[in-house]
Amino acid sequence: MKHALAAAVLFVLTASLAWAQAPAPQPADGQPLLLIFDASGSMSRAAGNETRIVAARRVVTAFLAEVAEGAPIGLTAYGHRRARDCRDVENIRPPSPATRADLAALSATVAAFPARGETPIAQTLIDSIPVFAGRPGRILLVTDGREECGGDVCAAARRLAEAGVSLNVDIIGFGTGPAERSALQCITEITGGRFLEARDAASLAQALRAASVPRTGLRVTVTDNGRRPEAAPLVRVVAASGEERTQAGEDTTFEVPAGAYRVGARLGSGRESELVAVTVPEGRVVTVAIGTGTGRLEVRVSAAGRDFPGAPPIQLVRGDEIVASGVGPETAFDTDPGVYTLRIQLMTTDQVIDVPDLRIVAGRTERRSIVAQVGQIRVRVQGVAPLVQMIHSDGAIIASIDNPAAFVLLPGAYELVVINAATGAEIERRALTIAAGDTQSVEIGP
Repeated sequence: MKHALAAAVLFVLTASLAWAQAPAPQPADGQPLLLIFDASGSMSRAAGNETRIVAARRVVTAFLAEVAEGAPIGLTAYGHRRARDCRDVENIRPPSPATRADLAALSATVAAFPARGETPIAQTLIDSIPVFAGRPGRILLVTDGREECGGDVCAAARRLAEAGVSLNVDIIGFGTGPAERSALQCITEITGGRFLEARDAASLAQALRAASVPRTGLRVTVTDNGRRPEAAPLVRVVAASGEERTQAGEDTTFEVPAGAYRVGARLGSGRESELVAVTVPEGRVVTVAIGTGTGRLEVRVSAAGRDFPGAPPIQLVRGDEIVASGVGPETAFDTDPGVYTLRIQLMTTDQVIDVPDLRIVAGRTERRSIVAQVGQIRVRVQGVAPLVQMIHSDGAIIASIDNPAAFVLLPGAYELVVINAATGAEIERRALTIAAGDTQSVEIGP
């Protein structure tokens, strides 16, 4: 499905060149553009009535003449200096605002390129990362072939995608066929770029002008428990207006206008992931990663620096729903991705500690140590079987018939009441204050 979608996108892009004259290159919002020129030996092959290198030099120099002064543009080339050398990659100019003199100098450089060397596409892409100096931008690769130096172009594209900035790669395949397109298309799929084809100088000029216009969109990658899904997930994008769009695929790009969106995905009949908020600026393709499947939350609860006494019930809550529950100060939950509240129940439902905003991510294990701000009190009664009550200042009553009676309590003011369980007679009543971290003992004799 992914390749069918990509082929459909390619058809639309290629067909659009036939009826629309693209505007002159005007990089939006000053977004840096790096042009990569293939000067490998295969560029000496024919393209219409001339060779590919002659056509590419003429078209690219004409393209540079149309670039608006001040536009941030750069140039990298490979294969232009030495034959049979896979290290022949030169970053000639980093993307930076260009004067007319700068653009003329770039044109003169391109016009002198011979078709001489190899095609190290993977290494060229990796070498492009530091050229952008941490800024988002676009790469436009003009090439007539596939990787010739043993590099993994898909892995290189992943390096670009994981570089911490948005670097979209558009490729113009000059004289490429199905085999070359198949070998290179993962670059555009991974980085949210486009693959356009050109057969001669005229179609190369059209493709170059079309690709120079920044694309605005949203690329969504989906994993299932940290791995590639076995089936194509359904991705949903919700605009701030409430309008929704859906597409299938674990790596899919939405053509959307600039704005704020929320994105989620689901596999088959499974539950949709938590919606992730993302903002798409004009002229950028923003990538967002969505995890589906279950995540794991491992929790250890202590009491103000000490081991938590006993085995408190612990619940995982989302909204008003108790999703899962466990017992004991160390417990784990496996559940759908989302934001949860962890609820630690002390003695009764009247006394709970809520820890909000715990995020569970599909395919990951989150470990949290939680220090419960509670105090402890132990009451021993001599000579009778007691009913011991701790009455909070808000009226909540926590009771125990154990002797000694042990309480884990929220900080605050309490009234201790001891009753003879056999006769119902009150034995003791006194005021107590419990602070976080307190450990108190009370002895009550006959």
